[in-house]
Amino acid sequence: GMQDWQKLSDQLMNQTADTQAAEQQVGLPQLNTDLRDLQNLSKSQTAKYIQGIQNLEVKGGAAINVNAKEAFLNRQNAIDSMLTNSLISAKSGDIQTAQSQVDRAISLKYDPIKQQIQNKLDFLKLNADNLSRADKKLADAKSTQLQLQLKQIDEQQQTAKDIQSIALEA
Repeated sequence: GMQDWQKLSDQLMNQTADTQAAEQQVGLPQLNTDLRDLQNLSKSQTAKYIQGIQNLEVKGGAAINVNAKEAFLNRQNAIDSMLTNSLISAKSGDIQTAQSQVDRAISLKYDPIKQQIQNKLDFLKLNADNLSRADKKLADAKSTQLQLQLKQIDEQQQTAKDIQSIALEA
């Protein structure tokens, strides 16, 4: 009956909270923070390197001396950048792994609920002719509400994923 619908509906309402809890559990917020820190480090390394080159150019001095220093700086920067970039891609990999663990966990829990709702919606469509006017009104209102809910939850999940991929691309 209708209280049945309400129960399914209520179960779905926890999806966003559960998703956030799962993200906490696999350490996603911290992974994202780490990634941002590494990205900032990469930016400051680049800035420092450029500054170093500019300082050398300003000082001028014996060309040989400048070239030796520049070569050294170049080498150092290349090494720093490579290390930082490999850390960035490792961290991005960790984040993608964590995110897919979250997605799997949430799907396992919520896909069956969504399927039940979809089954009920299908059932209502098929049996619309056999319902009384009052029941039909109620069923229409309920199915509209449930469809809206399914849509909202899918949108929230998508938003969470988008935020995740923006973090990875930065």
